[in-house]
Amino acid sequence: MAKLGAEPIYREAPNEVFFVASRPEEGFRLIEAGERAPFDKMAAFRLSGFGVRGAIRNRLLTVFSRDAEAEQRGFLLLPQGEPVREWLSMFLREEKDRALFDAFRRLGGAEEIRSFASKFGNLRSRGQGCDFDLKNDFAFLESVALWEREIADVNKAVALWEEWRKSEKPETQESLLLLLNSKQLAYSLTQPYRADKRGSINSFFIPESLGGVLWLILGQSIFRDGPKELIAERCYLTGGYYSLSSLSKRTTGEHKGLYYLPGEMHKKNQQQYYRRKKQNEGKTVKKGRKGKTEFSV
Repeated sequence: MAKLGAEPIYREAPNEVFFVASRPEEGFRLIEAGERAPFDKMAAFRLSGFGVRGAIRNRLLTVFSRDAEAEQRGFLLLPQGEPVREWLSMFLREEKDRALFDAFRRLGGAEEIRSFASKFGNLRSRGQGCDFDLKNDFAFLESVALWEREIADVNKAVALWEEWRKSEKPETQESLLLLLNSKQLAYSLTQPYRADKRGSINSFFIPESLGGVLWLILGQSIFRDGPKELIAERCYLTGGYYSLSSLSKRTTGEHKGLYYLPGEMHKKNQQQYYRRKKQNEGKTVKKGRKGKTEFSV
């Protein structure tokens, strides 16, 4: 059970930090809605193990967005090859345990979205990511526009979360809960059961798509009703969200109670020392330099 404001919210927490990603072995490529593409590349991803032979192999299908709310223009994600299924972490180990939703919400532009999708799969499940109407030679693909809307919604949820933590206004809490509930309906979860070493039967959530992963770990972090390894917190130095287990907490001073990455604290102190040194020499250091971390405080 978790509390967000005065009303208790009951929700079973997941106990897995990994999820199964299903992505095309050759990744995605961008294609404009209305263009034509060979059937065989899409069929391999949509119909795993289904051998495409004969004339239909190179049959050209006109591609459209599979998202009813999207306009039929702009880029789509065209899968290339058989599906690859692998266990991936909800936190990016190579980025100091950055939460996956934090990396997702910072994506900018179609190429970054394509690259991210090639690694983590469709926002919606594989079966929903590519559909066919062979009678009319149509294929329906996931759109970049869907990703852009989802990025905006994740950023909105994060902003509401931070606003609520500062003000605890009931209307902010209500807006946040409405958004989270709508996403839980949009992205399904399975709830398998298994026995642990002691013979106890436990249930755990498994997201069925990347979108399910993003909203599950974000909701888990807001409710804070699960194990430490499955909760993300904000690093006040950089503004990014990382696994709680990778963060330290300030116990004194102006930022008491806030979390930070220990390595970033050292980097910030070094940067401040360098800038003070240059200032004493009568020089200035340009902010926003490529490859240099800009700190929030």
